[in-house]
Formats: sequence, structure tokens, C-alpha cells
Amino acid sequence: MLTVVLAHCANPADKRNQTTISMKKENKSSTEHDAKLPVSGCRILHLTLSKMPFEVMVTGEKSTEYREPSKWILSRLQGKDYDLIKFVNGYGSNKPYFIAKFRGWEIETNPYSVEFSNGLKVTTKKGTVKIYAGEIVERGNLNGCH
Repeated sequence: MLTVVLAHCANPADKRNQTTISMKKENKSSTEHDAKLPVSGCRILHLTLSKMPFEVMVTGEKSTEYREPSKWILSRLQGKDYDLIKFVNGYGSNKPYFIAKFRGWEIETNPYSVEFSNGLKVTTKKGTVKIYAGEIVERGNLNGCH
């Protein structure tokens, strides 16, 4: 069974709207990954994750990425408007990835800790950058991963 997911993206260059389709197989084995069509016209934030955060984000268990405040991450977020976030794990041409809807970001004001099923523990502090991911619309190169 196939599920069609629509990602509606604005193209700021020509002021047109484009709709991108991503098809996902239901009840797929862990070695299969989602079929996809290009996400042209979408504004995509690219972020690299280490193994443990990637493991719980690709399954949807963790939907917030936490980053230390830095000039680099703030330059990617302040004054920018994204449609999607592409998360990758590692480097190279066949690295695992997933693409999720971008739901915004904020600076943490009330520190807290959270633990995930794979043992990852995140402790925020005042000033931590929180980036919110929504529905996952595409996965690829998982090779037996979630």
C-alpha cells in the first residue's frame, strides 16, 4: 500500500507555489526506504546529526533538535523561513537521511532534561537553540535502520 504525502513549498525566486509528492510504502521492511520525488522550490535547512539523535528522530520519537547557540546555527535560522529540514547522519554520498517539515525554532528560557528510548539524554540550558521538526515526508539510505 502506498501513502502519498504532499509537501507544499513556496518558491521565493518566482513567487509560485509548488507541491511535491513523496510516496511511502506502508508496512515496509526495515531495509526498504521511501520512494521520493524532488523537493524543488522548497527552502530546506540542512543539519547533520550524530548517530543517537538520528536514531530517535528518524522514528519520530524525538521531534526537537537541540543545538548550542553559535554564530553558525543562528546565521542559518535568524531571518530565514524554511519549508523543510533535511537531517543526515554522517558524511559521504550514501549517508542516511530524512526530510521533515520545518515547524520553527526558539531559544530555550526554562532549562530541562529529557531521555529517549536509545539512551540519549538531552539537557538544555538557558540559550539552547530548539529546532522543531514536523511530519517526516521522506527517508533514504537507511540500510536496515529504522
